[in-house]
Amino acid sequence: MSPKNIKLTIEYDGTEYAGWQIQPDVKTVQGEIEKALRTILQQNIRIISAGRTDSGVHAINQVVNFTCQNSINKKQLKKSLNSLLPDDIVIKDVVEVPENFNARYDAKSRKYKYIISKYKRALNRLYSWYVPYKLDILAMKKAAKYLIGEKDFTSFSKKYPEETNCTCKIEKIDIKNSDEEITITIVANRFLHSMVRIIVGILVETGKGRFAPEDIKKIIEEKNFKYNKYLAPAKGLFLENITY
Repeated sequence: MSPKNIKLTIEYDGTEYAGWQIQPDVKTVQGEIEKALRTILQQNIRIISAGRTDSGVHAINQVVNFTCQNSINKKQLKKSLNSLLPDDIVIKDVVEVPENFNARYDAKSRKYKYIISKYKRALNRLYSWYVPYKLDILAMKKAAKYLIGEKDFTSFSKKYPEETNCTCKIEKIDIKNSDEEITITIVANRFLHSMVRIIVGILVETGKGRFAPEDIKKIIEEKNFKYNKYLAPAKGLFLENITY
């Protein structure tokens, strides 16, 4: 029997996890899913993800794939996984895909959403960043325009040994302002380690007046890791969608 390539679409609350990627001696989202798959399929399964979210970051539509030797009933696999997984991880969809499909390398773009709360609230405190300042939204939007396009985003990343190529192409940044919250949506072909959170942090500092919108161009040109001190909290960030 030829191996089956299976794609999962996953939603998770990252609050209680040390990120997506498997690490020794800590609970991760990937670790929980692979453990459940091993139990069900009785095989050593390793999944490939479209994005590796940091500790505390959430996902609405994370995409992964894995290969297995078993003949799979997709409906039953979804049911079995959701019965074994913790309540903060949910399998939304299970489909068989061509054997050459790769969730990471076939992705054309990733879309992240960040939520900033204007008011201190109890119910959404784990899913937004409360910023107790009146932000200049127009300045933030002007600053965001300097980030559009293919650029070296070293200044908007944490130093990470695996990342030698810091060039990414941001397709779109949308900043929406409502009475209760500010939502920043970013679409790019790829993201560096903590890149979205550093972008959000620097946009917030621009909204507070620390940076002028034009300073973003200088920050990009500097290619300096010192700007990662403006890292926004993980809890407001959601991996929203992957485009193939």
